[in-house]
Amino acid sequence: MVLQDRIRKKGAGRKPVIEIIENIDEVFLKVIDNYIAGDPMNRKIRWTNLSHKKIAAKMKENEINISVTVVKKLLKKHGFTKRKAFKNTPIGSSKNRNEQFEKITQLKEQYFMDGNPVISMDTKKKSF
Repeated sequence: MVLQDRIRKKGAGRKPVIEIIENIDEVFLKVIDNYIAGDPMNRKIRWTNLSHKKIAAKMKENEINISVTVVKKLLKKHGFTKRKAFKNTPIGSSKNRNEQFEKITQLKEQYFMDGNPVISMDTKKKSF
């Protein structure tokens, strides 16, 4: 095929939705803002607990109709990773485990109502 036989210019065609919609990045980050989690030791590792379908539905509520494929591209563009599920075997069990979590929830609500900050930390007992 000779260049003169071409109908369209090289690189022509439909542009990706990510490039067409002006404020797609801002709306996307606003939609998932409350659902972002990550590794406190490595700021580059972050993820969201929303499924691609839920993100697409929330984007549609903000008048941006996109597919789950576009959501996947947006997550990759903004540096989100897949969260890998892994299961650890429990070291032991406590008969009062549920009561402990209920007490933590009660204290958290009380601190929050008093205007104090609430920080969640996951710690493990390490044996040496």
